[in-house]
Amino acid sequence: MKQVSPFEKQPHMLDKTAPAASLRKQANKLGILLCLVIAAMYLFSYGSQWFLTAVGYQRTQYNEAISILNYLLNGSVSLLSMLLPAVIFIAIFQLKLPNIIVTEKAAPMLTAAVFFIGSTVCLFANFPTNWLTAILENAGLEGSSPAVPTVPTVPSYIMNALATAVAAPFAEEFLFRGVVLSQLRKYGDAFAVIASALLFALMHRNFPQILFAFICGLALGLALVKTDNIWVPVGMHTFVNGFYVAMNILRLYCSTVVYSAVFYIIILTMMLISLFIILYLLLKKRQWLHLRPGVLSAGSGMGNLFLNPGILIFTGVCVILSISRLGVF
Repeated sequence: MKQVSPFEKQPHMLDKTAPAASLRKQANKLGILLCLVIAAMYLFSYGSQWFLTAVGYQRTQYNEAISILNYLLNGSVSLLSMLLPAVIFIAIFQLKLPNIIVTEKAAPMLTAAVFFIGSTVCLFANFPTNWLTAILENAGLEGSSPAVPTVPTVPSYIMNALATAVAAPFAEEFLFRGVVLSQLRKYGDAFAVIASALLFALMHRNFPQILFAFICGLALGLALVKTDNIWVPVGMHTFVNGFYVAMNILRLYCSTVVYSAVFYIIILTMMLISLFIILYLLLKKRQWLHLRPGVLSAGSGMGNLFLNPGILIFTGVCVILSISRLGVF
């Protein structure tokens, strides 16, 4: 029997208005939410940096204690800046938590296939991101974000993993695949996936990272709509971030040749396995490609997504901040 998504069990009303007007209204609310998230990020980030300075942090004296504290604060900033505005948003608009944290039981084989293919797509996104970074740097611009100093100790590694591969994935998935995507699904699954991926990408405020996050956002969004279980994209996000944490640690102890060999062998192996899984699904289970159709055309949907003050302000702020990170001003 075909599993029914919780979003298909009962029809979503479009506020008794035309779908375009309903979308603009909904997107405006989400835009204001995301603006508050950015404001919270800077507020908590500057607060944590002030705290680090107060306890003796200096860039020239980066020790284990400061490293652990820095990762602890980074993880706390991710959780607070994304979860706090999201929880307030949910409370104000009286959203149903089961529609935010969806936990339907999907078929184990489909869940495993979606997880593996999606994780592979996220890892592959590193390649176009590196190409864009190289293009920007060759043009005399700053293509990559400044690296955080690494202290090679086990406690520091553990705290890095917790902040990067646990706290950040949970906070981002709750906000973007939980709140944002769930509020857009009434306009169609494909639209919700693309729209939430665009907003997720813009939130990163760095052009190479925007490209990386958009590709990952598509994979994470598809994972949610195909399984109706938010823990699948959370697990994918955790796996991908954890992979890069592990590879960065490996880089400290191995030569460039060994590091590159391990990295490419893993990526290529996952790509080949993913291709076989995709071919199998296309031949045997074609219905897995089905997405709930949208109520607006693609152009109209995207146009109305951005034709409101909230999303326009959010987009403008993200673009300006992204340009500033190029080092042009």
